[in-house]
Amino acid sequence: MSKQIKDRKEIKLLDSQIYLCDEIRKLLKKKEKRSLAFEQEYTEHDILHIALNRLMSELISRH
Repeated sequence: MSKQIKDRKEIKLLDSQIYLCDEIRKLLKKKEKRSLAFEQEYTEHDILHIALNRLMSELISRH
């Protein structure tokens, strides 16, 4: 039973991490569209890299 609870907690954590990455990606896309004077296009790889770095920073700061 405790393994199931642990697995559910891990799944919940992964879901929240995926959600955070998606939200960061959306924000970066919005920022990219708003930045008319400074034209810098992010590739999907760049966006995921930035999102994962921000996510890892957040996770590290919480522990």
